[in-house]
Amino acid sequence: SYKGAGAKTPGSQTSSITWTTDTDEVTKVTTYTPSGDYEKFETPVLEGYTADADDNSDVTSTAVTTTAPTDTSKMITYSAGEASATVTYVDDDKEGATVGD
Repeated sequence: SYKGAGAKTPGSQTSSITWTTDTDEVTKVTTYTPSGDYEKFETPVLEGYTADADDNSDVTSTAVTTTAPTDTSKMITYSAGEASATVTYVDDDKEGATVGD
């Protein structure tokens, strides 16, 4: 998911992994094994904003586990970049001459 860029904020992207389970009939311990990894998404570049991550590559689920898998998410936050403006004052009574020159 993304946040921080107002109306320019991109929509969420999703990826799924299928997990297979194997339960030991003696110990009753269930082992969960992922079939692959999450699809990598590049963070969209937004003019005037900087994202705190280039992609979602740090979200992984390649480990076999005995803990039931849950949904995983990553929030990428945009921050407004530096901006500057130059203001020039003109005098309409002097045919648009710059004030202060």
